[in-house]
Amino acid sequence: MKDHSLRSSKSVFEFYLWGVLVGSIWCSLYISWWLDLAQGIVGLPPLFIWGWFAPFVMVNNAIVTAIVGPALAYVLYPPVKRWGLHWSDRITFIEKS
Repeated sequence: MKDHSLRSSKSVFEFYLWGVLVGSIWCSLYISWWLDLAQGIVGLPPLFIWGWFAPFVMVNNAIVTAIVGPALAYVLYPPVKRWGLHWSDRITFIEKS
């Protein structure tokens, strides 16, 4: 995402693509993979982990991110950028020559 302000339609589309869709899938797979790996400790059967828990986490994460994320980003981005707290203001990139 190049523009984090969510002031343009492109930035909103990128947020929903990467932040909501891909982020929710990645989060769900990562948590479920660890639960499956620790099955002996956790005691949850794989059918429960992959058949119920993974989709549940994916849907809930997508819903919350889709509703709360844009509202918070729209309100908080301008002061964060103005105060110099945005990550792009704090990191210097090395240019290739």
